[in-house]
Amino acid sequence: MSRNCKTLSFIVLSLGATVAACSDSGSGNTPSEAPPFVAITRVREVKKPGVSSSALSLRSVPGADSPTTFYLAISKKALHETWFLSAFLKQYFPGAAVNGAARSLGTRVVTFRERNGKVYVFDASNNYASSDAFDPALMIEAYPVVSADVASADGYVVVDPAAGLHRFGVTEAGNLVSNKQTTTPFKVDLAFSQHFRQLPDGATFEEIFTGSSSSPIPREDLRTDTGRTPNPLDAELERDALRASGTLGLSFRRYEESPSFAAMSPPDVPHYFTGDTHLERNTDTTQRRVARWAIHPGMRPIRWILSSDFTKVQQAYPEYDILGAVRRGITNWNEAFGFEALAAEVATEGDFLDDDDKNVIYFDADPRAGYAFANWRTNPNTGEIRGASVYFSAVFLAPAKASSAASSPQLTQWGAFEARGLCSMPVRAPANPSDKAAVEAEITHTILHEIGHTLGLRHNFKGSLVPPSSSVMDYLTAKDSVQRTVPGAYDRDALAYLYGLHPNARLPSQPFCTDEHVSADPECARFDATDDPLAKDAGPSYQAALVAYLKGGSFGDSETSTFLAVAKWLAGELPHDAAARTRRQDQKLQAWEYLLAPLRPGATSGATADRIDQMLLFTFKVLYDYEKSPPPPADDRLSPKIAQDASDVLIGAHDMALRRLAVIVLKKLQTEDADLKLIAARATIEGQRGVGPAAVAGNAKLDDLLARIDQATRPYYE
Repeated sequence: MSRNCKTLSFIVLSLGATVAACSDSGSGNTPSEAPPFVAITRVREVKKPGVSSSALSLRSVPGADSPTTFYLAISKKALHETWFLSAFLKQYFPGAAVNGAARSLGTRVVTFRERNGKVYVFDASNNYASSDAFDPALMIEAYPVVSADVASADGYVVVDPAAGLHRFGVTEAGNLVSNKQTTTPFKVDLAFSQHFRQLPDGATFEEIFTGSSSSPIPREDLRTDTGRTPNPLDAELERDALRASGTLGLSFRRYEESPSFAAMSPPDVPHYFTGDTHLERNTDTTQRRVARWAIHPGMRPIRWILSSDFTKVQQAYPEYDILGAVRRGITNWNEAFGFEALAAEVATEGDFLDDDDKNVIYFDADPRAGYAFANWRTNPNTGEIRGASVYFSAVFLAPAKASSAASSPQLTQWGAFEARGLCSMPVRAPANPSDKAAVEAEITHTILHEIGHTLGLRHNFKGSLVPPSSSVMDYLTAKDSVQRTVPGAYDRDALAYLYGLHPNARLPSQPFCTDEHVSADPECARFDATDDPLAKDAGPSYQAALVAYLKGGSFGDSETSTFLAVAKWLAGELPHDAAARTRRQDQKLQAWEYLLAPLRPGATSGATADRIDQMLLFTFKVLYDYEKSPPPPADDRLSPKIAQDASDVLIGAHDMALRRLAVIVLKKLQTEDADLKLIAARATIEGQRGVGPAAVAGNAKLDDLLARIDQATRPYYE
């Protein structure tokens, strides 16, 4: 590649610099056009005898792979133009990807202003104007000018990019939709810039930083509320909970909108991710744009690069076609497009993978991050996706080595930038290592899922209702995931509508729900299976675990999970649609039977009374004894069943703690039937009182129970 050089005669009185700036042909700058950004190496040459300090020269532009720190020269013409500024957290310590590394912090549309010895960076998007009268100028960053005595004959201003505002913050991830959490302020103590490289439409560089917070920084690797053991490795290396270090990648690229792209408003059903929120000028409303690429027939395929670490892992696992499995996870989406929209290749020596103009699949040999995740970079004005990346952990090849379960990792902020999580897809139960096809299919499925997010698709946790799944965007069991290695019917329909692949494209008609629906809709579940997950999956799984416990087995975290998978069907309001309402009522009754049937008298042979009481106590306590949580809503079909079981416990030969809890259950039902059963139980319990000295202790407990019934029924209704 030829090089066109132009001498930039910067006369910096305090530094004495003449810099030769060279740009590659084909870089987007014509031979007669100076590049918008130039790096000036800050390292002074050795002083020669007889040469004054003011005449010391700086070396020329550093090489792209040089760690040399630099000053940044910005063309004064560029100051009046609009740019994309993207931030990407390349490195983070402690915790690496577990605590926030390998994540995009977003993109802003910016412009520059030179004022008061600084070059200020302002948000230039159209998001914040509430009216014609109020269109605020929002500052993102500010770089000090190196010297106030700069005579830049070539029209540049020289700044120190390592001396910006450093407005970092760290925050724990919130809900994937809202991402609302309190941010811990973070003060940068030391920073410098390195690895400047010109891009065809701008430049990119890194900022190395270290600093501390006034309060402990959230550490995903040390959390104990996720039910897993904290990883001690980074805690041993970084004992100070206030400190952190990292590498921030920054890119300035010329603002551009693809000619074929048209902004799209989101449909009523949330099938798709959306970009930044916009204030609707001169109204009291906001709007969001659907996030999508400018994909169309005849386009040059979007190039995805597999990091060179995939070559190493391929050599470590020669029994599997890992490279082929990852490639298929990318290119299998072309089946849904009907043309080659995506292409995949392995990184070469000259690829700078962390740059803003690359789409990269990263492989991490550290298995501590027990998930894969995706990032993207969008145009804040239009929602157009400009680039993306996917993180793939070694945990998918060696799940037994994982020290952390899937969770929402810590996210890091930089000024106005904040990462927005698309997905953290956890590893499933390990496939049979000897089953080559299953291992490769699991890899393909995982990459396919994450690439789907970078195309704009959200989760569809009802895909499994059309077995094995109508959507690769579901969280599937290991058995089902290896059968879904190409986009399903839902994915094809969702993509056709999003990208207008044919004139009659409509929103998908297949069952759909996403993250915000999980808590309210029992059929909206992660890692469920079959077209009837209660009757064919969750219910039988729990009853098998329950019967095994009643006959002497254990009941731990795994068994508790099966219980909760059934209990969730008791929660939530009934749908308004008559048919759906009847179906949900049937499912609630069915769920109650799965929970209680084995615990009724004589239902399970070999079960001891003590174990039956323990499980009844556990069941009622989980469902009805939360002081701060309301009980499952009653309805005219389920409530009588619950009341009858609670009444049988109350008057039966059970542990007294369980009988006391039965009073609470009947009280919380707030139905006439439950009230009458409490009154009837009182008469029965009166008849259970014994006579003689031997009955004193038992009578005291019964009297306490009677007093509780009196308290619950006088009055009964709340």
